Amino acid sequence: MLNHAWKKWLTYVAHKKSEASAIGQTKAETKDNNSVAQEQEGILRGCFLHWRSYVRLKEISGTNTNYNDRRMEIINKFLKSIEDKKLYVQAKSKIEKTNHENSIKKDKENNTKTDIKPQMCKKYENRFKAQKNIIAMQKAKLEEQNKIIGELKLAKIKMETQKSTKEACHFLNEAIANCDAKIKSKAKGLKLSLSVTDISRSQESLKRPDRSIHNDLPPILLNMEERRKAREQKWQLIKEKKRLIEEERERKIQEEEDERQRKANEEKMKRLEELREKRLREKEIALQREFEREHLKMMAIKATDHYKICLMVKFGLRPLKKLLMLRDEQASQAELHYKKTVMYHHFQNWRTSVQTCLRQRLDKAISHYHHKLLEKCFNNWLLVYDDSIRKYQVAIDLYDLNLTARTFRDWHCYVCAQHLEMGLKHEQAVNHRDRKILVKCLRDWTRLPEVAKLEQEKEMRKNVWRKKVQEVLPDFNPPSYS
Repeated sequence: MLNHAWKKWLTYVAHKKSEASAIGQTKAETKDNNSVAQEQEGILRGCFLHWRSYVRLKEISGTNTNYNDRRMEIINKFLKSIEDKKLYVQAKSKIEKTNHENSIKKDKENNTKTDIKPQMCKKYENRFKAQKNIIAMQKAKLEEQNKIIGELKLAKIKMETQKSTKEACHFLNEAIANCDAKIKSKAKGLKLSLSVTDISRSQESLKRPDRSIHNDLPPILLNMEERRKAREQKWQLIKEKKRLIEEERERKIQEEEDERQRKANEEKMKRLEELREKRLREKEIALQREFEREHLKMMAIKATDHYKICLMVKFGLRPLKKLLMLRDEQASQAELHYKKTVMYHHFQNWRTSVQTCLRQRLDKAISHYHHKLLEKCFNNWLLVYDDSIRKYQVAIDLYDLNLTARTFRDWHCYVCAQHLEMGLKHEQAVNHRDRKILVKCLRDWTRLPEVAKLEQEKEMRKNVWRKKVQEVLPDFNPPSYS
């Protein structure tokens, strides 16, 4: 900007120089010099204002790159300082009511302060609102993620409970089907812990006679022994029926207690453990059906795997696909917007450069035209009046020589003074800029540990969330945005 202004000023001075050389009157020259000085001051002032606004915009853009936490802290500090100032002003106003002499001056100061404060507050209100909105959006996203994780855990628990109940019902039906016809009507609701194999073994042992005793004893004793065994067998059957009735009664009581326990969510895990223990007992009792159970287990594992895959597709891959599509759409929109803005800025710069070039060419052409026109007129005037002015040519030439020397000397002094003044101002501006840059660099260097600490905390939070997601979805591989 400064180079452009300097070139513009040089073209302006050259144009004025060509006009001043054509004019021969000293009074007009002094007036033109005053106007040129005023215009030069205006140009320099405009260049300085543009440079100052450019530097401020750079500082503001640099401060906008800071983190949100730092901004919130600065805003909170600023609001606290405003509140402290308000309290101080209120206390001061109470004290000032007693002093009637200085009331007018202090009221004016308070009015000026109240006029300045809203202007200072308005600069940070929009930023504060934007930060609040961002924080609210992040909280909502975190709540949605927690809800999804809780739903996945509940679905997993439900699947396990359904699986255990189905297996328990299946094994109960098998046990009832294998019972005797007399006991089947009573043993429909019994648990799987009944020792059916022990009963069958005891019956076989009673039916099987001892050959060694049969060979030694007489037939009367053998008949008595057989009757005794028959009585013992009857008593065992009676005891077994009583035991079954008592177990049926206990089973009903236990079922009532289980129904009460099902209503409480805290005792669901205990019931699952009991069912697992029952399954272990069933495995010890029904060894011949191990192959079928293994087949059922394999089918159940396949079903759970299929269910997990469906859950992964429904709650993991499809939302991820939607998010990727949204990201691609937003990226395409951002690229289009960026291209449009870049084209607009380039077109504006090209237009301004073309306009400046055309303006410079037009100024040069006009100055050259005026110069040639004046030269032609002057030559024609010399040819016409050559005879009448020949006698006074020596005096006029001497006068013109002295006049041009004096004007050139004055002009040279003025240009040198302006050049020195511009050099001093340029040096002052460069020194001021260097000081500002050094202050900014020092401030950024002092903030470096805080920024590094914030980055570490941010990475720790990300790692915590990644671990949680990995626990819920171990097969999920997060995409890399490098």
